[in-house]
Amino acid sequence: MTEIVSADRLKFDAILVDLMWNDFDLEWEYDGLDVLAGMFARGRREDVLLACQGHGFERAFLDEGSQHPLVKGVVLKGRQREALLAIRTVAAGRKFKDPMINSEITPPERSIGYFLSKSKRLARFAGVIASGRVTSYQEIARALHVAPATANRVPDAFRPMLEVRGEWRDVRGPNRQALIFQWCGENAHYILSWCRRNVEVLGVDPQVFSRRSRK
Repeated sequence: MTEIVSADRLKFDAILVDLMWNDFDLEWEYDGLDVLAGMFARGRREDVLLACQGHGFERAFLDEGSQHPLVKGVVLKGRQREALLAIRTVAAGRKFKDPMINSEITPPERSIGYFLSKSKRLARFAGVIASGRVTSYQEIARALHVAPATANRVPDAFRPMLEVRGEWRDVRGPNRQALIFQWCGENAHYILSWCRRNVEVLGVDPQVFSRRSRK
């Protein structure tokens, strides 16, 4: 159902938004969190139902999306009957809760987005590593135009977050760098999404956070 708000604008009872797109190129440039940001920026306040596949790499997106003020529920794409129920529930102005999905959501104070929003330095480091453009602390310094001594403090920036999330290992030297770079690679989709949507706050050239071409 829709409601005419003005001559050129419709207000929907509910909007179904894909959390991720299964497209090799597009998934690095746009996702459901971009849709939410765009809606909010344009003053759209319709209730949203997020649709996800249930894949592990969606979790950080789900953690943030589930906390968005417009989101009233999350549904798995493969469950058609539940999806119809969820759409009707949200369209009626109620929240839809899936116990299985809710159990997978990370507490806000342990989510990746929470830590990126708390520390611009961490977000910049994570973003440039996730882009695949750097392979060392020296290259991080050049990419972000910071002093080498600043880039050498990458482990100090990551350690508090990884310890809280239970992902820190007390290794040193090259192994510590490998731990951080591997973590950023595993979470690259979300890290780059977050940096893309918050690039003005970070004060960095958007190209720094664009995925390196694989062609």
